[in-house]
Amino acid sequence: MLRSFLLLVFILLGYSVSWASPNNFQQRGEATFRWFGIPVYDARLFTPGGAALNWQQDLTLELTYRRALARQSLIDSTQSEMQRLGYTRPQDADLQSCFRNVRPGDTFRAQTEGADQLRLYLNGAEVCRLAQPDIRRGFMSIFLSDNSRAPNVSRHLRNE
Repeated sequence: MLRSFLLLVFILLGYSVSWASPNNFQQRGEATFRWFGIPVYDARLFTPGGAALNWQQDLTLELTYRRALARQSLIDSTQSEMQRLGYTRPQDADLQSCFRNVRPGDTFRAQTEGADQLRLYLNGAEVCRLAQPDIRRGFMSIFLSDNSRAPNVSRHLRNE
């Protein structure tokens, strides 16, 4: 299950230096997720003006993978983590269109648009848009919640 979570983290989010951030977003925090000491991905959180995380505002999370991960692992880990955290999980068919196999150097970016929409980008190209109630909090909690699988990484991303 943890392997699936790591895979999800890798593929779900991406960021490239060239993307235009909405609302003058600035980097808030960064962290490296490791699995038994092996770096899996580097993550960065962007918020309006670099301000502290506010679940009422949009945010962007980018994951740059250091390891290869399979699409299905990302799908499975996203669904299981959202369910574990108490959120409605996206449909498998929706996630099939969002995720791809990732290789070292690939970047996934998740960018929220209000509480109920999330856009996912892989290496700067939009791959899907998810729309469901409270997707912002549900999806981003996988990476940013104190109840995430890696609370220390979450705290570093939030710069706390």
